[in-house]
Amino acid sequence: MEGWTIAILGTNTYAEPDVYSEVALSALSTTDPMADSNWLKVYIRGMGDIPENFDEPGDKIGGIATHQGAQKGMFTVEVYPFYFPADMKAFKDLFAALRKSHVYLYRGTYDFPSDNYSIHSDDKCLKVAAVATGENNYENGNKHVTIKIRKINPEPIS
Repeated sequence: MEGWTIAILGTNTYAEPDVYSEVALSALSTTDPMADSNWLKVYIRGMGDIPENFDEPGDKIGGIATHQGAQKGMFTVEVYPFYFPADMKAFKDLFAALRKSHVYLYRGTYDFPSDNYSIHSDDKCLKVAAVATGENNYENGNKHVTIKIRKINPEPIS
């Protein structure tokens, strides 16, 4: 089974993100979320990174279209299935983490430095807004979960 492991922290502790929605791990009292028991480790199949525009192109007087350059940093995370009854604690822990006031995402093994791709800088994590949806698969005795994640700040316009 191929995949990656990410870490999610749901907490009531606020840490100020930078313009890229990144937070220093030291601000959350950790150096390694993958070894920190406060961070929930989540085994994933993939994490699609597709920015979305905030708005449709606008119109000025006279019908001239205006470009809307602002984008939201969006991820769709497909989690490996949770099997009943063995994985129900992990399933409940994931949904509990996402009910907290503040949610932080750490890339874990979902990092590709040789391809020059990473979802955040070293020694940092992302402050995000997230919502999970689940679907029961009664025939196989598992639950499929998808997490929609959005960086807390818009993507900087360069």
